[in-house]
Formats: sequence, structure tokens, C-alpha cells
Amino acid sequence: MNQKNKKPPKFLYRFFSNKCKKYTEHIFKCNELYFRNPNKFNDPFDCKALLTLERDWNQEEYIKFVMNNAIDSIGRNLDNEEKQLYKESAIKVFKNSDRNQLSRNINNTIKECLYKSINEFRILCLSRNYNDILMWSHYAEGHRGFVLQFDTKALLENFKQPPQKVFYPPNKSFPSIKDFNEKNCVHMFLITKSSQWEYEEEWRILMHIEDKDNPEEKGKPYKFKNGLITGIIRGCEMKDSKKEEISEWIREYQPQVKIYDAIKDENFYNIKTYPEINEYKYSPSQIP
Repeated sequence: MNQKNKKPPKFLYRFFSNKCKKYTEHIFKCNELYFRNPNKFNDPFDCKALLTLERDWNQEEYIKFVMNNAIDSIGRNLDNEEKQLYKESAIKVFKNSDRNQLSRNINNTIKECLYKSINEFRILCLSRNYNDILMWSHYAEGHRGFVLQFDTKALLENFKQPPQKVFYPPNKSFPSIKDFNEKNCVHMFLITKSSQWEYEEEWRILMHIEDKDNPEEKGKPYKFKNGLITGIIRGCEMKDSKKEEISEWIREYQPQVKIYDAIKDENFYNIKTYPEINEYKYSPSQIP
């Protein structure tokens, strides 16, 4: 599995339904986006994976794991004497413990930290992919909704934290202790999903609730500045009346936003855009 190319692409995309007209209009009228509570995600494993000892399991990785957790619990770096004590303890546990029991002990600790941490964050789920048929079907009301194109630099300017690439461990497995050591953070679980979701090419922005005066608990949105939304793709099954309604909102509230229409490819199971996204020549007078 390729976890390279972690630098965000120039644009990221989010799929939307048209079911709530008020919310859809508010995106453009009020510059508002919702960051979701990860406890409300439809995948029960999303943000709630545990650690597996079936991959990358060796003494060295276990020692690193113990050291990292010691630093986190103490809140400072270990001195040489402390490092030696923790190392000796880790080696003894590794050699004398049953792997299954050790796995249960590790994951009980992870659960205690993870489930406390997860409520402290809100997540904006994005994708580098705007033309996947399944995503249009699942997240955009069966191709009747729309997709917003966001400028990645503007995302950082608006929401402080950079978009992070979702990590998909191989073969449907949970992340390993090595994965945890490399990322060295319980927050790794907030950007980890089953490899079954890898086709989504997802990126996430994590917003700690302390980063905002009024965290989204019951549908409160996060504000953003003009320039964040650079384009909108209207679904290939969207009604003409809804397309016109969206065009009116763009003309009135966000005239800099480019409008595209999703169209079905004539030769493949594929969604294209008209005009093509990389060839769009725009002026406000051309809003359809």
C-alpha cells in the first residue's frame, strides 16, 4: 500500500447532498462548513481502531512503544537512567508475556486514551477524488448532490491544521505498533481507516474543540473566508431547477466560484466534468 505523497494536492473535494436546502445555501451565503463529531461516523471502526500485534511485532518496536508512552505520561523526555529502566522493563515484559494477553493490555490502555481523546476533536473529511462513482452514490445523494472544490492553501489559512492523509493499514488490519511509533500519537487513530476505504483517497482536517470558541456540538458550523471554495460540480442526476438554484447562489454570494457539471462518460464507467476541470476558462459573466 502506498502511503507516499503525503503532501496535499492543490485541490481537495467534499461531497454533499441536497436534502437540506437551508444548509446548502448557508455554505455559500454565510461561509459555513460543518466539522463532524467522529463518534457520529457511519463506520463503527472509523477513529476507533486498536493496535494489532500480528504485523511488525518485534522487541525493538515494543521498546519504542513503551518509551513513547512513558514520555507521553510523564510529559517530558526521559533522562538516561530512566531510559535504561524502561528499556529493561520492556524487554522483560516482551520475553515473558503471552502475546494475546499483551495485546489485550495494550489495547485496554489505547481505549482509555482514545475514547477520551476522540470527543475532543471535530473532523472535516475531504478527498483528492471528485469523480468516483461510489462516492457520488454514497455521499452526494445518488449523483443528485454536488461536490465542492477547495483550495488546499486556503484550508490551512482558515482552519489552522493542515490536511492530513488518511492512513489505510494493509489487508484490512488494524495499525501496528510500528505504525503507532512512526506517528507517535493517539491522534493517529483519527486519521486511520480500513483499507476497504482506500479508494476514497481521503484527507482530513482535525479541529480540536479548544481551537474554537463555540465548538460544533449540535450542528454549529465553522466559518471560513471567501476564496476557500474554488469550484462546484453539480451531479449528473441533479434536477435542472436545483442547478439553477445553485447558480443563483453562486452569482449572489460567491461569484468567484467556478461551476462544473458532472457527466457520464460515453465509453467507461466513469464520471467526467464539463467543462473539464483543468481546462476551465472562467469569467463571472459565464455563470450558467
